[in-house]
Amino acid sequence: MRAQRIALPLLLAIALGLGACEEKLEEPGIHVLTFDSLRGTIGDTLLFGGRYTGNPADVARHQWDFNSDGIFDATWVNEGQDWPLVFFRHIYARAAEYTATLQVTTVQNRLYRATTRAVVTDGVPQLSASVPDTVDCGESFTLIGHAADDAGNRAFWDIGGDGSAELSQTYTDSVTLAYAASFAEPGRYTVVFGASDNDNHVERLSFTVTVGGAPYWTSGASLDEARADHAAAAHDGRLFVFGGRHGRGVVASTEIYDPVGDSWSPGAPLPTPRWGARAVAMNERIYVLGGVTQADTVFPSVEIYEPATDSWTVFDPPLPKHRMPSLKRGFAALKVGGITACCDSILLFGGMGAGGINDTTLIYSTERDSFSMDLTHFMQETRAWLGGVTAWNTPAELDGRLFGVGGSTDGATPSSRVEAYDPFSDFWRVQPSLPTARLAPAVAVSGGKLYVLGGATGTSGASAVAEVYSLSGEAWDALPPLPLPRSGATALVLPGLERIFLIAGATPATSTYHVEGSRDLQILPPWRCEP
Repeated sequence: MRAQRIALPLLLAIALGLGACEEKLEEPGIHVLTFDSLRGTIGDTLLFGGRYTGNPADVARHQWDFNSDGIFDATWVNEGQDWPLVFFRHIYARAAEYTATLQVTTVQNRLYRATTRAVVTDGVPQLSASVPDTVDCGESFTLIGHAADDAGNRAFWDIGGDGSAELSQTYTDSVTLAYAASFAEPGRYTVVFGASDNDNHVERLSFTVTVGGAPYWTSGASLDEARADHAAAAHDGRLFVFGGRHGRGVVASTEIYDPVGDSWSPGAPLPTPRWGARAVAMNERIYVLGGVTQADTVFPSVEIYEPATDSWTVFDPPLPKHRMPSLKRGFAALKVGGITACCDSILLFGGMGAGGINDTTLIYSTERDSFSMDLTHFMQETRAWLGGVTAWNTPAELDGRLFGVGGSTDGATPSSRVEAYDPFSDFWRVQPSLPTARLAPAVAVSGGKLYVLGGATGTSGASAVAEVYSLSGEAWDALPPLPLPRSGATALVLPGLERIFLIAGATPATSTYHVEGSRDLQILPPWRCEP
C-alpha cells in the first residue's frame, strides 16, 4: 500500500473540476470529500480528502487509516500552513471493499473521526465453478458456477462451447448458478461458465467433460532415463521398468513408478544391462528373462528382482538348468498359471534365433529355477503351445485364453496376425486380424478388452495407431491415436485402477533408438461405456 499527500492548490482544482460531493459524517467538525475514484481496480490511484470545519489553525494533524485496522497509513502535520483541505493518494494491492478512517487531532488534543468507503476490484468478474471430469453416458449431474463483481450484469452456462447460453441470470454483486445436465452420446464436451459486468468485462472458465466411451490420453511423470525395448512389470501397486536401449547404447537403470504420487524413483540397476528382455511378476518377485547385451549377444539366463529389498538374485555363472536351451531374441513371455494347471511357470514362445524365426517353446519353472523344452514336466500332457510362429509379437491373457498379437513371420515385415490359445480345447484359433499390421506393439488387457498400442509398421517406423479388441463382439475398434508414435513401448495395468500405463518406447525417426520422446508416460483412463 502507498499513500502520498497532494498540494492544496492542485487539490482545490481537482475538487472543483471533478465535482466533489461533500458528505457530513458522524462527528461534527470534519467533512470527508469523496470522488468517483474511490471505486477502482487494483493499481488505481484513489483520492482521499478531508476538511476541518473549524479554525484551520487549530488543526495539529490529519491521519488516514485506509484499512480501518487501527494503523495509520498516512499523516499530515500542520506546520503553519493552516490548510483547510488535506488530500492523500492511496493504491490498494488487493481487491476488496475497504472502510477508510480519517482522524483529525487539534492543538487542544481533541479528536474527530469520520469514515468513507472504497471499493477495489480486479476489473473483471471473479468466477469459480464445479464441473466433473468424467461422467457416464446418460448420467445426470449438476454444474455449479459462482460469479462476483460489484458492477455485475449477467452469468451464464454454455454447454458445448458454441457461444450460446443454455442458462443465464442477471446479478448485481454475486450469483450462484446451477445447471442440471446430461449427455446421451459418448465424447468429449466443452462446458463454459462465464459472466459479464456493466464495465463491459466478460470472463469465462472452460472445462472438458469426458462422457464414457470416449477414451483419451493424459500424460504422467516422465522417466528419468529415455529407453525403448525395455522390460516392465506391475507389482504391489507400482510399475517396475528395467533396462532397454536408446541412441547412446544399452540401458542398465531400473525405475519404479508410484501412481499415487505420479513419480518415479530409482531401483537397483540390472546386473546385466540389456534390451529386449521380458519381465514377469509372480510369487513376490519379478523375473527378467533373456535380452540382448551391449555386445549384441543374447543373454541366456534370468535375473530375479526382489521388490521388497530392492535387490537381485543372479546365477553367476549360470548352471546348465539356468540357461535357455535355445537362444533367441524377440520372444514373448507370459505367466501361465492362469491358463494351465501349472501355477509357477513362465512360457517363452516365438522369437528369432541364429537361423531366423525360432519355433521352440520354453518353460521356465520358478520353483526349480530352470528352463526346459519338455513341457510334459509341467503339465499332464503336451499341449499345442505354438500357432503361427512369429517374432516380436506381444502376448496377453484375456478370459482364460492366451493371445499372441502382431509380430513378424520373417523378423522384419509387420504382421496383422492374432491368435488365441484355448487350454480347454488345446487349440490355437485365428482371431480377427489387426486392422494395422505391427511388430513390437504394446499390449494390455483392461475391462475385458485387449488394447494394442503403437508398434513398428516397417518403412514408416513407429506408429501412433491404437486399437482395442472386444472379446464379446470379436471386433476391433479404433482408439484416439497415441500422443507420440512409438514402438518398443510397454503397456501395464494396475489392479483396481482400470487404466493403462504406456511406458517410454522408440520414436518414429529411424532404426536408431534415440532419446527424443522416449521418456514419456501416457495414461489411458477406462472406457466406461460402449460408443
